[in-house]
Amino acid sequence: MRRFAPLPLALAAACSGGPHVDAGGASVKDADGAAILAPITAAYLSPGCTAGYDTTIGQLRMVAARGCNQKFILALHGGAWAFGAATDMDIFAAQMTAAGIIYASLDYTNGAPMATILSQVGQAFSVIRANAGQMGVNPAQMGVMGFSAGGQLALQGGIDDGHLRWIGSLSGPPDLAALEANLCGQTDANGKDLCEKTRHALGGTAAAAPGEYKKYSPAKNAARFANGGPAPSVFLGHGDADELVPVATADAFSAQLTAMGMKAVYVRAPGGTHTSAYAALAQQAIANAAIELAAPPNAAAHADPSAAVVADDATQTAPATPVDGAATAPAAPGDAAPDITAPAVQRATLHRCYFAATQNHSYTLTPADCANAGAAYDKVAFDVVGPGPGTVAINGYTDGRFNYVLTAAAGALSGMTYVGPLGHLFTAPVAGSVPIYVCIRAADNNQVPTKAQNCEGNPQFTVQGTLGYGF
Repeated sequence: MRRFAPLPLALAAACSGGPHVDAGGASVKDADGAAILAPITAAYLSPGCTAGYDTTIGQLRMVAARGCNQKFILALHGGAWAFGAATDMDIFAAQMTAAGIIYASLDYTNGAPMATILSQVGQAFSVIRANAGQMGVNPAQMGVMGFSAGGQLALQGGIDDGHLRWIGSLSGPPDLAALEANLCGQTDANGKDLCEKTRHALGGTAAAAPGEYKKYSPAKNAARFANGGPAPSVFLGHGDADELVPVATADAFSAQLTAMGMKAVYVRAPGGTHTSAYAALAQQAIANAAIELAAPPNAAAHADPSAAVVADDATQTAPATPVDGAATAPAAPGDAAPDITAPAVQRATLHRCYFAATQNHSYTLTPADCANAGAAYDKVAFDVVGPGPGTVAINGYTDGRFNYVLTAAAGALSGMTYVGPLGHLFTAPVAGSVPIYVCIRAADNNQVPTKAQNCEGNPQFTVQGTLGYGF
């Protein structure tokens, strides 16, 4: 049996007789000698490569497609640190794996003190790094995302870890004192004050336990984001009508990160409540993660470390001009085109694969996915950008193996499952951009997006319009 580094027992699957460590300390097994990581080990191909798996290991739920040295995201559920489950995040597994990201979610201990929960998040990162070769994970391309309470855990857990490439928070509270102030007086279906769960997780009220509220508020700890190394990219998504987590705290936190020189994307969903914008924001977050995890490390640290400081006795308020979205809006007639090299405009390359048996094409952000899906690598297709005002998503579908970029409008497609955007295109020309044409083969309605208006000289295809503007 192939050997791998030990798993922390808090996350190891319980087996008869209890787990133990070999004398050499090289692997963790149950009393019968079967590897706790058996489902993943069985899918092992070679160092860094996996044939794919869908399994639960103790408190970790993991799904991976076939591939090598893949990107990784740990997803953290919401529920006021008191309820919810790892499977709540499974709705995003297909979109992640289709984008070459290994999906994991964590069943952290609901109702436990904040210190315990964040310790479990940290242990999860340790598990993945220790067993990255077996799991097919590239330890240099790891990220974390969460919703609501999970968003706070993602941000604070990412700060505590100090080595992640990407962090995403969807409606997560960056300032716990401001959260408590907003929740108190609101009641749940059972008539209980909504701030009770916050106080339980933090050991009291903000007035009685100010140190705990500060210790676990990402806005109070943002100066530690880089921890001496490259700072992660951060995605913040928040509805501007959020009734639980004040949008003003997200506005201020985004401005704080920008002032620090962090690479931060903030998508502010118009009319979005705490839950109504969740799915759409998550899709944009995952598309952003696929770009950022594959990008070179963000060498920028704090442009101004003092900008990270938020007064201990102050809660966050909105900046004068809220940040809204990832990309610069396209130029209006007569205006100068935006600078596409600005940090706010992120780019990633879509690669094209070719299935000879069916004469179909497929698209991916990871060239190695072509061979993993049984296709031949064809060529670089075009560059997409991150989500933001003036952009439209180009959507991916899966047949269970791979993504196909087909349309700028999400919807049903016979025999395939919609998994979300692979990236975005501008809806109007910006500096350096070119139209991305949709070419269709009449015989089978096969659609191929391309930069070539002549459909790359293939007489079987004709232009049917454009998806948008890319690079």
